[in-house]
Amino acid sequence: RGAAPPAPPAPAAAAVKQSTKSKESPAPAQPDILRAIWVFEEVAKRAVPLITQVANVTQCGNISSPILCQQSSEKYNLTCAGWSGKACVAHGQATCLELVDEGACLKASDFGVECVGWGGASCLHKDAPAALIRDHDICLHAKEKLGIPALDWVNQTCLDRRTAQCGDIKHHSICGEASERFGMDCAGWGGAHCLKKGAPPAEILNARICQHSAELLGIPSGGWSGTECLPAGPASCHSITVPGVCNDAVPRLGIKCGWSGDRCISPQEATC
Repeated sequence: RGAAPPAPPAPAAAAVKQSTKSKESPAPAQPDILRAIWVFEEVAKRAVPLITQVANVTQCGNISSPILCQQSSEKYNLTCAGWSGKACVAHGQATCLELVDEGACLKASDFGVECVGWGGASCLHKDAPAALIRDHDICLHAKEKLGIPALDWVNQTCLDRRTAQCGDIKHHSICGEASERFGMDCAGWGGAHCLKKGAPPAEILNARICQHSAELLGIPSGGWSGTECLPAGPASCHSITVPGVCNDAVPRLGIKCGWSGDRCISPQEATC
């Protein structure tokens, strides 16, 4: 019987060669990956700086890193109160408004200040006006949480019950509810903001409201000039700035005028 055919040679040498080549020449990292790593490192450095910008640190204010501020005693032999949210401060050197981090506000006593609590953007002192409250929910519960007599949250502003005026309301529907919601006695909507009773006609910024100001607001006016609401009393042609209003001044304002080409004049002023 014939001998069996020899087995094919094992590819061990080729595999070893390929493995050796792989160890000697690793595949280069992709540029996108390297850039992503660099961007991450840069963002991390800026978010939490680990070094201070001042070479010779002699006071807490020289420290520009919240981490180093916490380590001020061992690093610089300084006793700092902590990081306010934007700076490293010594005990008793910060005001409530300078504590712009909620965590720092909760530990206000560590900074040597007495604060009533967080207002949404900064810590607040006990006599702070409600306008410094920057958060809707905090504003609505300001009296019980902070002891600040806030009226309501209007136009992205926290109104203070002690100082709020009709003109602070800059929304038509809220103006109509001023008496019910705020106990404020306002004349009504003037086109851009709520008007107090007895406001001058010049504060009326809407032509239709101006034309009916007496019945709508209880504010007599001289009518709409084309650009502004005129005061009550005899109107002047010179106060009219729009040709259409000037030429239609009799039914609108009760005076006879005409447009000369560049201004509104009375018949007595007209020349050939």
